[in-house]
Amino acid sequence: KYNMGSDDVVFALIDTGIMYDHEELDGRMVSAGYDFSEDGCADAYYDTSLAGSVYGHSTFIAGIVTNNPPDTVKILPYKVVPFGTTVATASSIINAINDAVSRGATVINISLTSSSSGTSFKNRGVCICAAAGNQSSEINGIYPAGVDETITVSALENDFETFADFSNYGKYVDFCATGRKIVSLAPYSSDADSRYRKNSGTSFSS
Repeated sequence: KYNMGSDDVVFALIDTGIMYDHEELDGRMVSAGYDFSEDGCADAYYDTSLAGSVYGHSTFIAGIVTNNPPDTVKILPYKVVPFGTTVATASSIINAINDAVSRGATVINISLTSSSSGTSFKNRGVCICAAAGNQSSEINGIYPAGVDETITVSALENDFETFADFSNYGKYVDFCATGRKIVSLAPYSSDADSRYRKNSGTSFSS
């Protein structure tokens, strides 16, 4: 119904490190991305020496993107979560947003939540999508989900009808999409490692 057309759409993914050389992402990356965390890395690459599902978060989302819109949608990754943590500073996220806008991003996805002032996340003339969060509570003081200009997405069960019990909710929610047991990409460090895994959350609904 909504034809994306033939022009490239730059999709900025502000998240954890990404395995941009995963075979399923071939030809879909704008660049190796940028590191706005405190790690000082050269780009947004995923550190394959680190264990834990949090480090596969961005790669998982990228797999959902490449499996849905046409191949004219290109991903511009930003790493804002320092390795060894699960927390990004609001300033890192905001700096990444500003940089993405300056590089021509037309869509920005932020599957992270912050308690920083909502005014910091005001729309900068691009489409900003955000996960509602997974605390099973009303969105109140959670940003960027709790900003009127943001497209905020909550999660449904796989029947596309039942609201997921982990999902946040409330007046700021604009859309709901399935977020339970989604299959997408996983980073790997050897040929024996699985390239795919299953996960649930509003991050993957967004």
